[in-house]
Amino acid sequence: MNIRDFLSAREKFCLFLTGQAASGKTTLVKSLSHECPGVIYLSLDDYFIGDSSYRKSRTRSLVLSNGSLRSHITMTDWWDWNLLCAHIVHHKRMGYYKILVDGAVLPSPVFYEHFDSIFFLLHPENKRFRDLFKRDSAKRSQSELVTRLQITNYAEALSYCLFLNSGSALNGKLIVAIDRHGERITNIQPIGIFLARMQTSIDHGLDEQSLHILVKNLQSD
Repeated sequence: MNIRDFLSAREKFCLFLTGQAASGKTTLVKSLSHECPGVIYLSLDDYFIGDSSYRKSRTRSLVLSNGSLRSHITMTDWWDWNLLCAHIVHHKRMGYYKILVDGAVLPSPVFYEHFDSIFFLLHPENKRFRDLFKRDSAKRSQSELVTRLQITNYAEALSYCLFLNSGSALNGKLIVAIDRHGERITNIQPIGIFLARMQTSIDHGLDEQSLHILVKNLQSD
């Protein structure tokens, strides 16, 4: 089953499409919106609290160390989850609904009940970093790129590990790993490998010096 088959075959669903920054979520959703017009598409990008200037000022105020990452950078309070859930409930009350929500960070377990299916979009780390650099280098300095990598990787790792280790909260939910074309990854290993990599990001954080080297290498390509 690929994601297109899923969207076409189900009469009702509330699906969360998630994946790390620059994994290809937006591109896939744009394609799906043309191919599956009967689906209600909601993006976390529309539920940010404050504008980009507000978020940048918050980012600059953080001390980038593993300690501060663990204690301050969860990012889950950067979105208005209550408003998102209110919109989901509204659409469900209409009786007929096919809802797809896309975002890089999963909400806390209290919100899992709204979703019956979770699709993880997995993309190789080296390619994802390269795509993220290409997308953001024109509007961010090297230090801002490094900060963004540290924050997003830690926040995403924290979110995914919390979700995949939440036990009974996942009962009855369909969890699928897909590639950026929407095709299902049939080998079960990717989710396990992905979870292990996310746990490593939480345990060790991201080394700032290594990230600066990574950004410099990408700039020279």
